Amino acid sequence: MAAYKSCCGCIKNLFVNLYMTVLEIKSEIKRTVDQLPENSLVELLDLLKDLQQYPSVDIASVYQLKQIIAENRQLLEKLAQ
Repeated sequence: MAAYKSCCGCIKNLFVNLYMTVLEIKSEIKRTVDQLPENSLVELLDLLKDLQQYPSVDIASVYQLKQIIAENRQLLEKLAQ
């Protein structure tokens, strides 16, 4: 199931990259940000500023690592005990 979710994410990213222009992506980001609660905006701004420091390859690696950790959280918690 985890592999399926990961694959769906890859397919979604491929679709986005193939069919959305930069302006469409920015517009979608703006719509999403407009729906966030106000208390999340500062954290989002900090995250975006942090992302500016890394090449896109590093961002993809961090995203993949985050997915692996999320998918294996219970196992990691057991190992930590």
